[in-house]
Parts: sequence; structure tokens; C-alpha cells
Amino acid sequence: MGGVPRANCADLFPKRIDDDIFVRDNARFFPNVLSWIHFLEHAQVSFGTRFHGNVAAVLAGTPALFFPYDARERELVEYHNFAIGGTPDDILNKNVDIFELIAKSDFHSAQRVHARNFDHYLEFLKTNNIPHIYGTGNECELSTREQSASIKEPLKPVTAAETKEIAFQINDSNEMLQDKHSKQINNLKKQNTALQRKVNLYENEKTDLKKDIENLKKELEDKKTIITSQEKELNYRSVKLVRKIRSKMTKKGHEKIS
Repeated sequence: MGGVPRANCADLFPKRIDDDIFVRDNARFFPNVLSWIHFLEHAQVSFGTRFHGNVAAVLAGTPALFFPYDARERELVEYHNFAIGGTPDDILNKNVDIFELIAKSDFHSAQRVHARNFDHYLEFLKTNNIPHIYGTGNECELSTREQSASIKEPLKPVTAAETKEIAFQINDSNEMLQDKHSKQINNLKKQNTALQRKVNLYENEKTDLKKDIENLKKELEDKKTIITSQEKELNYRSVKLVRKIRSKMTKKGHEKIS
């Protein structure tokens, strides 16, 4: 997909709740976008390979250093003139000083093209007759929605939480699993009921077909009986006719002799 070769970092990715990144309380889960952006407002800098992760930092006013992982992301980063730190391998390379890269980066570069890109975006919406709030006097609508939305606290790893919080999360997770399993069971029951209806329908159709077959067999036997009876009657009449003809021929023969 146009990506650059990179080292295998599968072993560095956290897979279990007892991995260091969770135990050291270095991970957060954000319930919504606003809580994510609000959290990044207090960060000094953001860097990584994920485009939207760094864009969230930009929206929070936090410097972001991009490490595009393929051609598609690099195109987006270059279009918006975001600061590029290098390739994903540079993050894992011990010889690369991330702080040196940050110090050399121009985090104001996006501002120099943002107005142009935004005007281009509005022109695209206008060309395609897509309604929007800009230039209509309703520009504050988005900020009003943001202010009315609640900023929920990010969730911490369960391994870094206090005993009371761990108990709460386990209980909450158990309730979620029970609810999920209950819905799955109900769905399976509905599917089973629907399948049983189909089976009953097929069974009824099978019974009706059996009745039709029995009726056809009986009708066939009745017709065979009629045919047999008609054949006997036909044979009887044929024999009778032959005898009658012979009798007449014999009588005519005697008349000729005399």
C-alpha cells in the first residue's frame, strides 16, 4: 500500500493487562472525542504514526510530529503541511533522538496553508451543493454543541486503579458481558423460533404432499379398475360380435347350398 519497510514491532505492542504500558499507568481510553482533545490540551507534544491521533493534538493546540506509515497518510500530512519527523522505524530506532527531532521541527507550518486549504474545502462544498454553516452567520453552532457536550474523564487501566475501582470495573464488565450474552441468547432463541417455524411449514407441506400422493394413487387405482372393467366389456362385446358374424356367415352358406 505504498508503505515504507519497518521493523517488526509486534512484540512491543501491549496485548495483556499486565503489560508495562498498563501497569505503569501510561494508557488512557477516551469515552468521546472531546475528552480526548481535552486530555491532549495538557500534553507538551504528540508524536506517532496514526494520523487522527496527531490531528486530535493539533485541534487541542498541542504540537504534533507525524511519522506517516504509508503513502496515503504521507499525502494527507504533506497536503496540510504538518511537521514530519520521519518514518515509523525512526520511532523505534535507538540512534534517533526524538527530542532532537522535536526541537528541529516547525510546528507552525500548517498555519501557512490552512486558510488556503479551508477555502478550497468550502469551494468543494459549494461546487457539489453541500450545505454548511460557514458564511451563513451560524459559525458558532459547532462551538455551542461542543460546550453543551459533556467532557468525560478518560478511563485508566484496571491494573493501575485502586482496589475499589478494580472491583467496580470488574462488576461493570461482568454486567456488560451478562447483558451481551443475554442479547446473544435472545437472538439465538429468535433464530431458533424462526427456524422451527420453517421446519413446521415444511412438515405441513410434506404432510399435504403425502395426502396429495395418496389421493393420486387412489385415483390411479380407480382409473385402472375402470380401464380393466372397460377392457372386459370390450372383449365380451368383441366375442359376441364375432359369434354373431360367424352365425350370419354360416346361415348364408347353408342358403347357397340349398
